[in-house]
Amino acid sequence: MSILNPTKLLPQILDLLDASVGGNSESTAIITSLLAETPPYFTRSPWTYAPKSKPRPPSSACPPAKESMLTIRPRSSVPCTRHIPVIASANGLPFLRFKKPQPANLSRVLNQKLDARNKGFDRRNMLQNYWMPLAAHEDAWDEILHSHIRLDSWCLEPAWADTVQKALQDEKMLYDQRMLKDRRLAQKLQEIVDQEIEFARLEKSHRVAVEKKSMESV
Repeated sequence: MSILNPTKLLPQILDLLDASVGGNSESTAIITSLLAETPPYFTRSPWTYAPKSKPRPPSSACPPAKESMLTIRPRSSVPCTRHIPVIASANGLPFLRFKKPQPANLSRVLNQKLDARNKGFDRRNMLQNYWMPLAAHEDAWDEILHSHIRLDSWCLEPAWADTVQKALQDEKMLYDQRMLKDRRLAQKLQEIVDQEIEFARLEKSHRVAVEKKSMESV
């Protein structure tokens, strides 16, 4: 009996296994002989694949919310000397600086905020200096047409300048909301720095007390 193609011999192999389990020494000897003739690829363990490790996020990716700076700071204890951050500003945008160079994800967020603020400035500038004068001319032209044609439905339509003024108000409201958010962020950052300074003062006092006690015990 050869086991080069075990699928054809499956019924006989099962019979031999049953007999070997029942104590038949001849069946056990046949099975041992067959195993010795079996090619390695039939007897080796199945392939095992190591689980793929999760790819590391790029350096420009923001950390999860539970690991953000505003969540984990201030830390009540640190394993070594505490490094107190400082409040810095990027064109009016407040942030905490711990070291130089600053992390890539912080630079990306600051650049995005600055880009959004610059685009808002450009929109307000276009509305005020381009669209508003143009709307005023359109309203003047409508007045001329109305004085000659006298359309009753004309007075029901909003003026061109009113539409532009509404867009300007919306842009100003968005700007005020961003400025308020930045002020609140600056206040939060200042609270973090103040608490970090207080923790550093307490830790220094504790180290001095421990050193003084150890010197007295010598």
